[in-house]
Amino acid sequence: MRIVSLAFKKPAKIALRNPVKILVIFGNSENIDLKPDEELLAKLEKRGARITPLTQPTRRELRYRLSEQRWDLLFFAGHSYSEKEGESGFIQLKEGDSISLKELESDLSQAVRNGLKLAIFNSCDGLEIARNLANFRIPYVVFMREPVPDRVAQRFLEYFLFRFSSGESLDLSVRYARQRLQDEEREHQLPCASWLPAIYQNPTAPTLRWLAPTPRIPVGVAIALLVSIIPLSVIIYKRIYLSIPHRISMGEEILVRENVTSEKKKGVKAFEEKDFARAASEFKASLQKQRNDPETLIYLNNARNGDKSSYRIVVSVPIGSNLDVAQEILRGVAQAQNEIDRKGGINGKPLQVAIANDENNPDLAKQLASTFIEDPQFLAVVGHNASDASVAAAPVYDRSGLVMISPTSFSDKLSSSGDYIFRMVPTIRFLTDTLSDYIIHTAHKTKIAVCSSRAAVDNESFRNQFINSFQAKGKQYINVKCDFDDPQYNPEEKILEIVSSGADSLLLAPHVDRIGKAVEMARANQGRLTLFGSPTLYTYKTLKEGQQAVNGIALVAPWHPDALPYNAPFRKQARQLWGGEVNWRSAQAYDATMTITAALQQSQTREELKNALKDRTFSVEGVTGTIRFLPSGDRQFIPGSGLIAKVKPLPKTLGYQFVLLPR
Repeated sequence: MRIVSLAFKKPAKIALRNPVKILVIFGNSENIDLKPDEELLAKLEKRGARITPLTQPTRRELRYRLSEQRWDLLFFAGHSYSEKEGESGFIQLKEGDSISLKELESDLSQAVRNGLKLAIFNSCDGLEIARNLANFRIPYVVFMREPVPDRVAQRFLEYFLFRFSSGESLDLSVRYARQRLQDEEREHQLPCASWLPAIYQNPTAPTLRWLAPTPRIPVGVAIALLVSIIPLSVIIYKRIYLSIPHRISMGEEILVRENVTSEKKKGVKAFEEKDFARAASEFKASLQKQRNDPETLIYLNNARNGDKSSYRIVVSVPIGSNLDVAQEILRGVAQAQNEIDRKGGINGKPLQVAIANDENNPDLAKQLASTFIEDPQFLAVVGHNASDASVAAAPVYDRSGLVMISPTSFSDKLSSSGDYIFRMVPTIRFLTDTLSDYIIHTAHKTKIAVCSSRAAVDNESFRNQFINSFQAKGKQYINVKCDFDDPQYNPEEKILEIVSSGADSLLLAPHVDRIGKAVEMARANQGRLTLFGSPTLYTYKTLKEGQQAVNGIALVAPWHPDALPYNAPFRKQARQLWGGEVNWRSAQAYDATMTITAALQQSQTREELKNALKDRTFSVEGVTGTIRFLPSGDRQFIPGSGLIAKVKPLPKTLGYQFVLLPR
């Protein structure tokens, strides 16, 4: 049965492309059988699906996943209900905790704008829930019209997904599954089973079809199917989402799936087959087409080294949640590895680098850390990116004795996390003091509000340190709650509230995966407040998405390519490798890798590497300055090391750049 939604608008994105990204939400599953689901998920992965399950998520986690990441399928498994004759639909996240679809409206609408196509919903009051979802412009909703036995849901899903993932259209796949249920109604005593499944659809949406798996995936592709037909087990969640060997690669798997060349695919296949000479040839050819792909350069160097005795490290970056930032870090590591190996390696041995995709997710970072420590060949980890991930993983590394050097995590909670934990960036105080001095003495602003991601440990640390510094200089902090993680966050309304509170300026300090929300705030500002930013905003995404809205914003950063005269060789090499400038994340990741290399000159084991880094006489001259560590694991910095950069137009182009301001 098909029901046409009258609340429709032609969707901007509808074609499914591989890999099909699926978000599976496990809500309250009391009295629901979860055992038959493992085999089904395994089949979907073989057909080109990439699955991310959430088990009884918090409201914050659910909203973040829906709005900040891109999906193709989203299954909901659990209980739901409606009130007021379907005007309000609720899903149960866990026992005693339900959330209305109205509360999720902005997140679901954002998911649709990102390309959400299909919601498969198996729960009570399916028809009313489907009507709620259709109001959010979801092109297709597959649902059960009445409460459904587990056996019916499981059989329908098996038949439907087998057909759909084989390339059949959505309509014909549902029809096929219903027909199979009809054939079994008498045999299995499932009366009216075939009547239960239905489609609620946008009539302007074209036919939806699952394409055959292919590794060639543009970055803006993966987009969202929303809600599920069967409950999927916690056991599967742990195996597929948290242990994840396919998230770690030396060259045998493509993790960065944007603009993949045919040569790169051939190189990965050859690497997996241990034909390293052919792999190196293919990776080199791929770089001639995509020169700014650091993953390929790392794989090329690994292939050249093949089975040689080598030193091995791993770099953990958020490929799945923030590709721009992940590539910025990978460029620094790749450039360092390239330079090290061309100079003869470390004590005559090459450096091999594994890449891991942690998605800036704390739970995933911990699970990956547990995987790294079990491989005795890994001597150190460059990572993680977001402080939430680094803080979560640090105890795992310290307990097991594996060095972690984070190139980008600012949180004060990393200080004294253990003997094996180090970081490259300065403590937040150096940066906030530099920024507050600039705002007061150069920009001449005295009343400032702050918008931040309060649930993120580094952003909360930055916010608090900045406020303390600003107020200590006798200026006024305008205390207007502005939280990028708040589900009620509205940039236009928040700007009006801040202006009416008497502020003359606004500091934007988002989590690295919330840069888009900070850009929305800048766009809503329309010049009413002078804008400033945290180091998080120093990324290509800010310029690309912000354009004129971020023109003139001043932000603090730990490094800029124009900062030090001895940066010239590093900068020249970066331009030759990548065809453009690199930012502070690349520089810090480069220095983190070079620091590990210097310590390995006098080390053979993990403990010896830690001892070398801890030694008071240890020192490295890096592109970001002199590198030595305090007993806390923090980098020793000279006060005033923070820099101010400003967004300005590029001459004779429509683009923008970060320009270093004089001290």
